[in-house]
Amino acid sequence: MRFLIYLFFFYVSLNAHPLNMTKMNFDLNGSKSVLDLRFVSFNLETPLFLKNPTSKILYAKKDEIIKYIQKSIDIKNDNSECSLKPLSFNVHNEIVINSSFNVICKQPVRKLRIKFDLFFEFDKTQQGVMKIKLPKGSKTLIFSPRKKIYTIKTGDYNSSKFKYFKNFLIEGIWHIWEGIDHILFLLMLLLPSVLTNSKFKVTLLDVLKIVTAFTLSHSITLSLSMFNILNPPEKIIETFIAISVLLTAINNIYSIVSFKKEWILAFCFGFIHGFGFANALHELNLKSENFASIVFGFNIGVEIGQIIIVLAILPLIYLASYKKFYKRFIVPSLSSITALISLLWAIDRAFSLHFMPF
Repeated sequence: MRFLIYLFFFYVSLNAHPLNMTKMNFDLNGSKSVLDLRFVSFNLETPLFLKNPTSKILYAKKDEIIKYIQKSIDIKNDNSECSLKPLSFNVHNEIVINSSFNVICKQPVRKLRIKFDLFFEFDKTQQGVMKIKLPKGSKTLIFSPRKKIYTIKTGDYNSSKFKYFKNFLIEGIWHIWEGIDHILFLLMLLLPSVLTNSKFKVTLLDVLKIVTAFTLSHSITLSLSMFNILNPPEKIIETFIAISVLLTAINNIYSIVSFKKEWILAFCFGFIHGFGFANALHELNLKSENFASIVFGFNIGVEIGQIIIVLAILPLIYLASYKKFYKRFIVPSLSSITALISLLWAIDRAFSLHFMPF
């Protein structure tokens, strides 16, 4: 415990950045606009063969990096290509790359088709979050390997509330499905649920209570972040997400907290898991009028994603629980493997070692 406390205060002072996310601000102003990008240099290791690059190496590879960015972003205005002209390039704290481009379109901007696939070819967990500043409003687009293209009109900002809800509902579902740590955390909560000797319906309702407790705390986390009440650095959160999975797995082995009280674990650790996404939203400075659509849509998506996982896994482990080997072998074995993986995650994330393949 003392180690965790030291670790927390050590990383509070660091300005961390999510490793698998490119953050963008697109200031749309007539035919000449500015696009700012921010991402971690570790993402360049595979596409540009840069192993643990220093600032000196990154500046030396500046032109190559800029060309790679330009190749990964395609912007069309009414089917006419817009060009990206480099404005600035700098490296912050040795690892964070900030770059800016003039987006030059031949005609006044009316309808944009934006394609973004930076790092997607090499990392399927990557995201690009772009805040677009329009003449009379703003929009936020979330790019991923499954959603690389958006088409927007400069005057469609008034109809964005439903789109915000729909986009973030989908992101909520995928946020759970793409996060191996989230899935392992949920699996660790499910494993002991079928050992209560209850009917399937009763077991299912108990599990849904746990899942809902997790989602509720997820909502509170987003609210705290949106109102600038609490915003811990990303690296701390990623480390403690791994620790939450570790503690839940250990609980399955030693039964410290009974299944009937696991909703408390889910609720408490839900705060930590939620910050993984909330910090990214906070840095985008999303407008308060979109707050309800974002939080409600995203968390409904999280709930749907979790329920689908529960409905897929729970019947299988419920049937398996009738066999003696389930309690004696499956639960302790899967929990031990998960504990080891999450311990390695915690070490990897805390000290930025990058030895874990996922």
